[in-house]
Amino acid sequence: MLSEQIISADLSFLGNHGKVAWWPFPDLVQHHCQFDQNFYQDHMFDSLGVLCPESVRRSVVKRRSEFLAGRYCAMQALAEAGYFPKCIGVGKQREPVWPIGVMGAISHTTGLATSLISNNPECQGIGIDVELTVEPAAMQKIIKHILPLESFNILKQPGLRPEEIFTLIFSVKESFYKSAYPRVRRFFDFSAAKVVDVDLNQRRITFRVTENLCEGLTIGTEIYGYYHQFSDDLWATLVVL
Repeated sequence: MLSEQIISADLSFLGNHGKVAWWPFPDLVQHHCQFDQNFYQDHMFDSLGVLCPESVRRSVVKRRSEFLAGRYCAMQALAEAGYFPKCIGVGKQREPVWPIGVMGAISHTTGLATSLISNNPECQGIGIDVELTVEPAAMQKIIKHILPLESFNILKQPGLRPEEIFTLIFSVKESFYKSAYPRVRRFFDFSAAKVVDVDLNQRRITFRVTENLCEGLTIGTEIYGYYHQFSDDLWATLVVL
């Protein structure tokens, strides 16, 4: 585990952190942390055992702090599962490059980062996304782009505001992209998936693939996404293929 290394780091950067279990998948290993970019310092990459790529080193503090927090969570999750790589590589589309035999995902938003992995050989992709609730004015500007095929009636769900349902749909489509990209290997947009049901009791979002993306992800394929709420305005979604 990397826990010993954090003792020598500036703990004011990392707040609450540790292993969590948000999802109905026992083979997933997930780590999350809160972080404060105001306390970020470059030496923390070494303190936390995370390699900083040159492209990140040249970026703004916001990007460096998010990258550090996300990769720290990923390294912790890998260590929990018995993997100790020197680093997690960065692919051509800035996607994480995981050790052989591992599927994983990283996400972060303001002040929070999380990562989860699976070494289940049947797992073909994982996507996780964390989002703050989209403001109503912002939702109206982008709703046709995010929901190009859905009826806007899907936003009318008892118990949640329309902008909260919109945030979940936006987020689950992001999670789907992350989960499918290792197989599809090309960009596809929000019209590639149509949400057909939001089950607040199961915290499950059902959607169907609307274009032939790759073998196993063809038109009509039905996929489940799941969501987790960990504050009044902060959400996470997950897709496991």
